[in-house]
Amino acid sequence: PEDFRETLHRACPALNTQEIMTLQHSFETSEGGNVSYAEMIQCLATWDTGAEMLRMSGPDDTTVEGAIISLRRQLQRRGPSGVRGLGRSFAHVDHEGDRLVGRMTLRETLMRAGLTLSDEGHSELFRGLELEGRNVVDYASLLDAVCGELPGVREQAARRAFSAIDRNNAGSVRLDDIMTRFDAARHPAVLSKEMTADEARAELADCFEGAGSRSGGMIGLPEFLRIYSEISVAFEDDGAFCEYMANVWDIPLVLKGRRSWR
Repeated sequence: PEDFRETLHRACPALNTQEIMTLQHSFETSEGGNVSYAEMIQCLATWDTGAEMLRMSGPDDTTVEGAIISLRRQLQRRGPSGVRGLGRSFAHVDHEGDRLVGRMTLRETLMRAGLTLSDEGHSELFRGLELEGRNVVDYASLLDAVCGELPGVREQAARRAFSAIDRNNAGSVRLDDIMTRFDAARHPAVLSKEMTADEARAELADCFEGAGSRSGGMIGLPEFLRIYSEISVAFEDDGAFCEYMANVWDIPLVLKGRRSWR
């Protein structure tokens, strides 16, 4: 299993920890937890057909808004670090470090990340995000559009979590502080036995990878909220997000029930 995970990390940088663990569990054999990579490769042979069916069954992506909604829904299925994985895919091809990509690079990066759009969807997405007269898009603006702003109740929950971590009201925290406060045993997927506590901790660490790199390892509230706008994509409704936050950060529940976000 360790070799399988390491190989996928190297070959598929867009995959996050939860996705890799899901693949591992899906193709484990009964012989000591080994993974049947041959079976996985055979399943990949039907990827083109499956991807086309996914696209056809998804929202209309023939407008820039529709394309963004389609990407958001696909990333939603990848768990809390899905947006961060897409960001790593773009960073991998950003050789100049300016966050700018051309039309073909945008399309190819999305395809390599396993995100499907129609031809018109790709065209409309580029047209809607193109920097005037430059024939490029800032992929950070795409990630921001996919995440959107945190709705009020979600932002309130994230602010409460940050306050719980920042006990001294210093205004910034370290990753170690975040990981120490995080109660992986109360993660919904751990409670339902879909993942282990160690996998939940690895998932959170993946979400915060590189955080604080410009401030000596210190993570302030604005950066914390930005990261949680990425994590928030994985939750379809406000109630599920707020319950997750209350569980893992041991904070009061902001919202009861389930109200649709988008």
